[in-house]
Amino acid sequence: MAKIAVLMFSDASQANLARGFHALLLTKQFHQGGIEVRLIFDGAGTGWITALSDPEHRLHGLFNEVKGLGLVGGVCHYCSGRYSDPALVEKEGLALLGEAEGHPDIARLVKEGYQLLTL
Repeated sequence: MAKIAVLMFSDASQANLARGFHALLLTKQFHQGGIEVRLIFDGAGTGWITALSDPEHRLHGLFNEVKGLGLVGGVCHYCSGRYSDPALVEKEGLALLGEAEGHPDIARLVKEGYQLLTL
């Protein structure tokens, strides 16, 4: 079975709204297609947690849907301290990933057979 890790590195600016949308949409589509998928927010992409947790954000509903399906694999612990808020990440019920010097262990994902899709 195919396994995909969608890595969201792009910041949560208006210019990257389409990337945020597609990260969420592709994660949902892979899941619906029977593909094991994880969405991981890393780097400046951790700022999406602040944006998407706002009920007024246009992607809030889709974020909650993806989150509710258990498809968010986590958020970089180190980067969330710079671009978001670790307390907000935990409030959203998301894991803080820091097994590789404070960052997600992407090499482990590859070893586990995940293909990487970066946005």
